[in-house]
Amino acid sequence: MKEKIKLPPALAAGGEKLRINSKAAAKTALLSLCYGAAAYFLGGAELLFETAPLGLAFVCSVTANVPAAALGLLLAAALSGGQAVIYVSGVTVAVGFRYALSYALHKENIGFPSLKDGVPARMAAAAAGGFTVSFIRIIYGGFRYYDLLAAVFFILCCEGAVYAYSACLDRENGYTQKYEAGVAAFMFSAVTACGGASLFGVSVSSVAAFLMTLYAGRKGGAMRGAVIGFLCGAATDLTLCPTFGAVGFLCGLFMPFASYIGVIFSLCAGLFVITYTGGLDALIGALPEAAIAAGVFLPLDYFGVLGKIRLFGITVKKRRTDAAYLSDRAALEAEELDIRRLSDAMRSLSELTADLSAAERSADTEELARMCAGAYAAICSECDGKDGCPAFKAEAGVNVFERTGAALYEKKTASERDMPGIYQKNCARIGDAVVKINVCFAKLSEDRAKNDKTAVISKDAEAFAAFLDRIYASGAGRAEESERDSALLKNALYADVFDGPPVVCGKRKKYITAVTDDALKLRRAANDIVKSFEASLSERLTAPEIETDGKTAILRCETRPRYVCDAAKAERTKENEIINGDTAFYLRGREDLFFGAVCDGMGSGRDAALSSKLSGVITEKLLHAGCGAEDALRLLNHIIKQKRAECFSTFDMIRVDLLDGQAEFYKCGAAPSLVLRDGKVYRLASHTPPVGVMNELSAEKIKLTLKDGDVALLMSDGVADASENSDWLTALLSDLDNTSPENVAETVIAEAERRSGRKDDMSVLAVRIREI
Repeated sequence: MKEKIKLPPALAAGGEKLRINSKAAAKTALLSLCYGAAAYFLGGAELLFETAPLGLAFVCSVTANVPAAALGLLLAAALSGGQAVIYVSGVTVAVGFRYALSYALHKENIGFPSLKDGVPARMAAAAAGGFTVSFIRIIYGGFRYYDLLAAVFFILCCEGAVYAYSACLDRENGYTQKYEAGVAAFMFSAVTACGGASLFGVSVSSVAAFLMTLYAGRKGGAMRGAVIGFLCGAATDLTLCPTFGAVGFLCGLFMPFASYIGVIFSLCAGLFVITYTGGLDALIGALPEAAIAAGVFLPLDYFGVLGKIRLFGITVKKRRTDAAYLSDRAALEAEELDIRRLSDAMRSLSELTADLSAAERSADTEELARMCAGAYAAICSECDGKDGCPAFKAEAGVNVFERTGAALYEKKTASERDMPGIYQKNCARIGDAVVKINVCFAKLSEDRAKNDKTAVISKDAEAFAAFLDRIYASGAGRAEESERDSALLKNALYADVFDGPPVVCGKRKKYITAVTDDALKLRRAANDIVKSFEASLSERLTAPEIETDGKTAILRCETRPRYVCDAAKAERTKENEIINGDTAFYLRGREDLFFGAVCDGMGSGRDAALSSKLSGVITEKLLHAGCGAEDALRLLNHIIKQKRAECFSTFDMIRVDLLDGQAEFYKCGAAPSLVLRDGKVYRLASHTPPVGVMNELSAEKIKLTLKDGDVALLMSDGVADASENSDWLTALLSDLDNTSPENVAETVIAEAERRSGRKDDMSVLAVRIREI
C-alpha cells in the first residue's frame, strides 16, 4: 500500500518556487537561443558590394539578450571565410560601445544582459561598428574605390536597418506606421537571408517570399500586401517585384471572400505575370515554389495559427471591436450585478427575519417556569389528597420550576426527571402534571407561531431571492463570449469589412456584435453579411441593426426564432354565476419563449375566481419578468400557501422554446392536455395536487418536441369532464386540424357546453405552433 507523504509548508513553498524559477530559466534560455539564431541568420545575408550589414544592425537594435545576439553574429562571422576578422572586430566594437555608452549615461541603472539605451545610442553603436568593419576592409583591400563605396553603403544601410528594426522591437510604438515599416524591414531581411539556399532544387527565398506576401495580403489588406510583395520581390530578384506585388495586392483584395479563393487567384495571377515576363521556363521554375507556399499557408490559416501572429494594425482594430462588445457586456453585467445585490439583500433579510421568528416563537425560561407552576397548580387543585400532601403545602413558585422551564427551553419537552425534587418524592399525580405541562407548552408554541409575522416575511424574502437568482442565471450567459462561434465568423464572407473579427455571445441564443469605420459599405452589404454569418454559424439570424455616430458603425443581430405560436382562448361561466372561476392567459416571454396557462380555482363563483385570478396574474407577471416556469410555480405555491383562507387552484401551463420547438407541460392538479398532430390526438395526463395544497410544490413536467402545424389544447375541468371517456372530442379535433386557434377554442367549448350544459366554469386555450 502506498502512502501519500504530506510536505511541511516550508518545503512545499520551496518546491513551488523552484518550479517557477525553472520555468523562467527555460523561457530565458529559449529566448536567448532565438535571438542568437536570428543574428546568425541575418549575419549571412549578403547585399550590394559583398557586404552583410543586417546582422550587425540587428545586434545594435535589440535591447534584450544582447550577448546572445552578439554570439550568434560572431558565429556567423567566424564561418564567413576571409572576412571573419573584419566582422568579429565590428561586432566587438559595436557591443562594447553600447555597454560603455549605457554605463556612461545610466551608470548603476545599467542592466545585463539587457540594455535600456535609446534609438540614437543604438545608431551610434552601429556607426562605430560599421566604421570599424569598413576601415579594416579598406586596409585589407588595398584602399580601393570599390571598398570605399562598400564602406559608405555598409554604414548607411546599417543605420537605416537599426532605425527600422528598433521601431519594430520597441513595443511602445504600438501598431503604428513606424512599427509596420520595421515589420516590412524584417520581412525583407528574412527573404534576403534565404538568398542562394535551395532544398531539393526549390528556392527557399522564393517560398519565403510567397509566404510573407500571402500573409501580408491576408492579414494586412491589399495595400500592405502590395508593398510587402514588392519588397520580397526585391529581396529575391528585382525582376520579380511586379509579380510579388500583384500577388500581395490580389490576395488582400479577394481574401475577404475565402482564404483559398484569395490564395489561388493571387498565385495564378502571379504565375501569369512570371510567364508573361520570363516565358515558360520561368513558369516551370516558379510553379513548385508557389505550390509549396500555398500548401503551407492554407492549413496554417485554416487552423488559426496565422491568427495568433499579429504583425499589422489588426490588433488595434480588434480592440475597437472588443470595446463595442465590452460596452454591451458591461451594461449587462451592471444590470446582473444589481439583480445579484438585490438577491443577496433579500436573502440576508430572510436570514435575519428567520432569527427574529425563532426568537419570537421561543419563550424564555422564566416564562416557561411560570407556565409550569400554573399547570402544576391546576393539577394540585383537583387532587383529593392535597390536604395531607407536603408538595401541595410547599410554595409552588417560579424559582421551584426553573429546572423544568430550562428543560422545555432546551428539549422542547419535559419528563418526570425534570420536575422539582419535592414533587418527584411526594406527588402521586406527577405523571398527569408532566402531561399537562407539555400540553400547555405545545399550545403556547402554537399561539406564538400563529401570531409570528416575521416567519412569513422570512419565507417571502427567501422565495423572492430564489426568483432573482433565476433571473440572474438566465441572463448571465448573454454577456459571455463564445470563443468557438467567434472563431467561426473570423473567415466569414465580408468579415474583413469590420475592424477585427465579430464577437458572438450567448449560449442558447446567439448575439453578434461587429464594428467598422466604413458605414456606407456596411449599409450596402448588411444583408449579405448576415447571410454569411448564418452560413458560418448554421443559425437563423434576425435582420441587421446598424448604429452609427457618423464615423463608426456597429452591426448587431441575434438568433431568429424558428417557430411562432398562435394562441386563442374561449371561456364560459357556470350557470347562475356571473364570474368565471377559471383564468387563461398566454404571452411571449424573454429569450423567445412562449407561455400559455389555464388556472381553475377550486369551486365556482367569486371564491374560485379569486384563486384562479391570483394564480394567473402572479404567474403571468413573473414569467414576463424573466422568471423560469418552475421557479414561478414554486413562488406561486408559496404565496398561496401563506393565505389564511383556503385558496387552491389547478394549474396547467405550456412552455415552448421558439428556437427549436421544444415544449414542456407543467401540470398541478390540472385536467389532461391534448396535442393534435396530423389528424391524431395525443393525451397528456397527470395526477398531482393543486397549487397551494402542499408546503412544497408538487408538479409534473412532460417534455415534447412540437413541429409545424401541431395544436396544443389546455382546458379546465368543466371541459375535461364533458370530454372524459368519450370520443367526440377526438373526432372534433381531427376535423379542426387545419383551422385557426380561435376556431379550435370556440368550437371545442361550444360543443362541451352543448353536451353537458354549463354545470361548471369552462376555459379552453388553443396554441398552434407554426414554422417561419
